[in-house]
Amino acid sequence: MPLHKFSEAELRQFCKEAIESLEFWLRRLIDITLEPIYGVNYINATVQGTNQNIIKKSIRESVQSRAASNPKRYPRMVDAMLLDDEIDIICHPDLYKNNFAEYFKPSYPFGNDHLRLYLRKIIEPRNNLSHSNPISVYQAEQVICYTHDIIESIKYRLKEKNMDKEYNAPMLIKVVDSRGIVIHDSQISRNNTCLGHIDLASNKSAWLRSGDTFSVEVEVDPSFSQDNYCIEWVLPKNVNAIKTESKITIMLNDQDVRVDFTIYCKVVSNENWHRCGDVDDAVGITYKVLPPI
Repeated sequence: MPLHKFSEAELRQFCKEAIESLEFWLRRLIDITLEPIYGVNYINATVQGTNQNIIKKSIRESVQSRAASNPKRYPRMVDAMLLDDEIDIICHPDLYKNNFAEYFKPSYPFGNDHLRLYLRKIIEPRNNLSHSNPISVYQAEQVICYTHDIIESIKYRLKEKNMDKEYNAPMLIKVVDSRGIVIHDSQISRNNTCLGHIDLASNKSAWLRSGDTFSVEVEVDPSFSQDNYCIEWVLPKNVNAIKTESKITIMLNDQDVRVDFTIYCKVVSNENWHRCGDVDDAVGITYKVLPPI
């Protein structure tokens, strides 16, 4: 349906969702690209053999300040990056040439300035949306088209890179619970078969009590289509829960009280083979459940 047939409220919602999706993909790209090279503290990394930071001072300071002001919302530095920060990092001439060009070269063959040009076109409508100012149908078309093209360019290269792996299989990349605890893939402890575990029993802020209701939601590597896998939940016996594909809501009672209340999330692809025998990924999440007060 042509965009001019949608209401302004619908257009604004479409654009907000498109920009949020773009921000997610750019943050993910920065993290999976720079961390293996420069380490988890890549925001403060320097060029080898020099004192020159790979990320400029103004971005480092604003990101670190934002993360420090709300650590629950921003568990990693990359989560505190705004769209402007992401654009400056990815389109930095050296970082683009050495790290990011492979994701964009087919769609933006003229280099970092070519990509920056299209990313910057999203900034004005983003600002208008953030400040409750109107946006035109033309701006909405730009947002939807440009964000889609950039995301698809990243996805396409990620799919190619996944094909280069020994096992091209979907894996969990994020776990969020209803109290605001966020665990990213790099924070999941994995054994030698890459099956994962998240220990929240030792985290006092994550302790639960009989009578509590809480939920856990997971995210699978989005370079895999949701039609190509299913998510399964495995719980202790007789737990009262409501399951959906990617989310589970649990109502605790006295029988659930224990020091190692563990729920498992499994990802199973539609292939005839699986990376771990019968599953492609599985992560156990352990809580401490206390008696009622």
